[in-house]
Amino acid sequence: MSVIKNNLKYILKIYSESKDEELKYEIEILNNLNLKNNNKFFPEIQKEFFYINKRPSIILKYIKGHVLTKKELSPFIIKKIARKQAKMHLSLINFIPKHKKNRFSIFDFSFVSLFLKNNKNSYYSVLKNEVKILKQESKSFIETKFKKSVIHEDLTSENIILTKKGGVNFIDFGESHRAEIISDIAIVIKEIIINNKGVNFGLIRDYLNSYQKIIRLSNGETGALLFLLKRRTVFMLAYYLGRYEINNSIKFKRKIVTEVKVLKILQKNSCLIKNFINRYNNDNDE
Repeated sequence: MSVIKNNLKYILKIYSESKDEELKYEIEILNNLNLKNNNKFFPEIQKEFFYINKRPSIILKYIKGHVLTKKELSPFIIKKIARKQAKMHLSLINFIPKHKKNRFSIFDFSFVSLFLKNNKNSYYSVLKNEVKILKQESKSFIETKFKKSVIHEDLTSENIILTKKGGVNFIDFGESHRAEIISDIAIVIKEIIINNKGVNFGLIRDYLNSYQKIIRLSNGETGALLFLLKRRTVFMLAYYLGRYEINNSIKFKRKIVTEVKVLKILQKNSCLIKNFINRYNNDNDE
């Protein structure tokens, strides 16, 4: 849960010894990120412990920072995001959390399939066709050796904080779990597409180059990016459609419109994206 107070960003995490494994998981990851980075991964954060209804809680207060805006997603900032993300992955690449969190693998489409089974809306045929194509495409990557770490899973503009000192911070690790790092990379590239209302290959190249200065990606991993971009978009579209049916709010309607736009961009530019990835891999091989 996040709140805005006095122009500062606060993240409230309730932690208790109950059976709430996901909250324990998140606190465990935050603590380990700081331990692995000499308490410097979150340099702009103050930790305050207190009790709410007799439950021990923690506030992570982001000082002198603001949420990343579309205008600020420059090559300079995207390189900083890439380095911060790579450092996070590298810090936790061998970390196996005590508290487990169940999440779908990159080849699991059961969530969308279940949604399609129970919902017949205007996007039914779009989702059904995409899932069919993605299931077929996924066979190409079964033999690929994907590097794994604890990933953020929701690294969108809303969860990236810029400080007045020029630093970059990530917030809201509620979706974090151990998975393929390339899927986390695809989420940031998707955010570049959303912010630019199209595929900005220059920014994507800057981002990948900066990331690979810390963690080297194989051609097989980068080759899966288009598949992972479409997979993420299909999953989020199904998720927001489900939320919209429960809570008929303008927020979810806007999210649905955004996901549909991204899916159309990916469909329209599939060949260009494939060619870009092939050229990028060839350049890195030389």
